[in-house]
Amino acid sequence: MTKTRTSVTIDKDLLKKAHEMEINVSALLEIRLREYIALIEGKTANNKNSAPPSSPQNNNKCRGLK
Repeated sequence: MTKTRTSVTIDKDLLKKAHEMEINVSALLEIRLREYIALIEGKTANNKNSAPPSSPQNNNKCRGLK
């Protein structure tokens, strides 16, 4: 999958808190965006490319862990 750089506007304090908690904002946004698009399209987010948000796989990815 090819990735592209983009920018978003986010509350400064919220971003600071996410960084303090070692949350990978890009990974989190990508996961949640996939889920949201799947919801709009009437599909489930539980496909082979996306694990549920509560799964250890996604929690680790969002926190920059392997």
